[in-house]
Amino acid sequence: MNRWAKLILICVLSLAAALSVHMFIGGPKALSVSYSAVLDKAQAGHVTDVTIDRTRMSGNYASGEQFHTSIPANYNNLLDGLNSHGVNITIKDQNSNVWLSALINLAPFILLLLFCPAYLGILLFLVYRIYRNTSLKSPKSI
Repeated sequence: MNRWAKLILICVLSLAAALSVHMFIGGPKALSVSYSAVLDKAQAGHVTDVTIDRTRMSGNYASGEQFHTSIPANYNNLLDGLNSHGVNITIKDQNSNVWLSALINLAPFILLLLFCPAYLGILLFLVYRIYRNTSLKSPKSI
């Protein structure tokens, strides 16, 4: 097996290992439920706490199960309804996690560049070729 095939195999195996670790260690999976189902469960007293982040709500049932759902942008009536049924409500600060979310979105590319330098080499080679081909061309005379 040549050097490039080994490098590609190592990259593929490391990405597969990282994905499997993320899937199995990610913690308990939350149920995806409808907005009306959450309201019905809250009225019945089966919702203990919720966390609201923009238009996303996650929480816990009294049984210990976790759930998540999408909520409308204007959720003042929702807050009143949940609060009247004794649900503990947490609203995340919507401005504090901009850098964290940007870092999380860039993490796969950063890891790819760190663990697979062959990709970086190919990218730099292609950029160099494009630069060389465009800078060597002289304008045609009329």
